[in-house]
Amino acid sequence: MRDTLAGIIEVDRDQGGLQEQLYNSIKSAVLSGRLPSGTILPSTRSLSRTFSIARTTVIAAFDRLKAEGYIEASHGSCTRIASVHDERPLHTPGVPDLSPPARHASARGLLLQSKDPPSAIEMRAFRAGVPDVSQFPHEDWSRCLSGRSRSLRVHDLSYASLAGIPELRQAIVDHVSELRGVVAHSEQVIIVPSTQAAIDICARVLMDAGEVAWIEDPGYLGARAALNASGARLVAVPCDEEGLVVPNPHLPAPRLIYATPSHQYPTGATMSLQRRVALLNLAEQLDAFILEDDYDSDFRYRERPIAALQGIDGGRRVIYLGTFSKVLAPGLHVAFLIAPPAVAKLIGDAIATTGQIVSVHIQAALADFIRGGYLRTHIRKMRTCYASRLDCAIGALAHHCGSMASIKKPPGGLQLCAELPDGYDDVAICAELARVGVAAMPLSRFFLGPARPGLLLGFALPQENEIQTAARSIACVLRTYSAERRAG
Repeated sequence: MRDTLAGIIEVDRDQGGLQEQLYNSIKSAVLSGRLPSGTILPSTRSLSRTFSIARTTVIAAFDRLKAEGYIEASHGSCTRIASVHDERPLHTPGVPDLSPPARHASARGLLLQSKDPPSAIEMRAFRAGVPDVSQFPHEDWSRCLSGRSRSLRVHDLSYASLAGIPELRQAIVDHVSELRGVVAHSEQVIIVPSTQAAIDICARVLMDAGEVAWIEDPGYLGARAALNASGARLVAVPCDEEGLVVPNPHLPAPRLIYATPSHQYPTGATMSLQRRVALLNLAEQLDAFILEDDYDSDFRYRERPIAALQGIDGGRRVIYLGTFSKVLAPGLHVAFLIAPPAVAKLIGDAIATTGQIVSVHIQAALADFIRGGYLRTHIRKMRTCYASRLDCAIGALAHHCGSMASIKKPPGGLQLCAELPDGYDDVAICAELARVGVAAMPLSRFFLGPARPGLLLGFALPQENEIQTAARSIACVLRTYSAERRAG
């Protein structure tokens, strides 16, 4: 029998997992056609002797194969390959087939693809929007996490808190009401894995395909992608040194308005109070909701953080978006939205339906982390750290780049803009910077309308010696580019 089955059924005692080996070997042979339908298999006793394995192991493998329909047997008769496998798979069983089908993505799926290849981890300067996770408060976080892993309530482990556990929702309200002037009850807070998830779920719940969404220009690429993929018709609204320019009423009326009023992304501008009030009045007039993305306003270096737009509105038209990715670590995957009471339940129910849920252990630990004062302590520490790195970056870029770039010191955040002369190809410049080990993002890519060239540079991650080295590299690349441009 070993000769008959040689090369078809194979079991190697030295590799362990004998039941799994026998099961996979017969299954593969059936799917590949090497054991055709109707082929009679040796008895379990015979296979046990042939391969020197326990008969119970063979019986267990046969039971699995029979349960899955690969073999069939009746009491007192022989075991044979089932007749239902005359249709063979088109690819080799057990071998990964990495070629995509002809139509492997929907139009929405293609819109959701990231356009930004990840920078190599060693490219610390100047990766935009990335916090320094080496400063993560491991001991305090570990204490909160381990304590909660032993004491979660049965209620929290059920399906009852899909929009977020009550302790975290209340802790977030307490935090943002004091520091950001947000006005809300805990029932309006919905916990999500990311700001992207919050934008996506709001768009899907509040908009129908083809409805208009206003978006800042330049603006956050992630918001643009999420709104675009939801079927929204995007209308670019320009930004200047006072933030979003509140548009005239001749633009098509929006259902959603995406804005970063406290720290405009990517320019760093702060929306003036006059424009904030005008935007709120316009949203009321047009029956629109405003998505206020308050992504990094905990980090202000010259004055107290600007109060949120939501607090002026009282929570009627504004959906406030916040995240712990910048202030703690992206890997925690915790963000939140605070919705007006009229739509909070709608969005919460949608979260339950789509499954965009954050681990209950992480939620509970974060609630204790906030209430224990650890978050505020960490914010104070990182403000000092990032303020020092910002000063270093401004000084280094001004010294090395001189008149080749216009650099404005932002009031806060984790990145700054270096504007380039008109006509410069910032995409090509960023590609060259990547080749010399410097991460930068071309400012032109953030525009839907006419673009301005520039570099978006993150200063939170690199140490000060890395900042100096990267600034010299930027200056070298810009000098070379400028010389080649003049020569050409």
